[in-house]
Amino acid sequence: MNKTQLIGRLTGNCDLKYTQSANPVAIMQNGLAVRKKYVREGEHDADFFKIKAFGKMAELMNKHLSKGNQAGIVGRLEVERWEDDKGKHSQVVIVVEDLTFIGSKQEPAGAAESIVVPEEEDDLPF
Repeated sequence: MNKTQLIGRLTGNCDLKYTQSANPVAIMQNGLAVRKKYVREGEHDADFFKIKAFGKMAELMNKHLSKGNQAGIVGRLEVERWEDDKGKHSQVVIVVEDLTFIGSKQEPAGAAESIVVPEEEDDLPF
């Protein structure tokens, strides 16, 4: 089973791109800051995660999410690997499957809006 649930604050805006076959892909590099429960030296610590979405979910993220928004994300973990002149690298990415808009920095956290985009059979990669 590959499933993760995170609630955090967005550290930037979506970068929406399209594949050669016109499928939307939204990427937020280090886009979700998830605050840790403990406090270090009087300050909260956080982990930062790259998040990625495809299809209708990518378009919804691009339209509704922006820096400072708080969001709940359900997705799967994916490891990206690459090599450059500095060596081999890897990064864990959260591929968004379900998204809940919790609020923005300007608004108090209130009624959350949940977005679930059902996968259509034609969109499945297998």
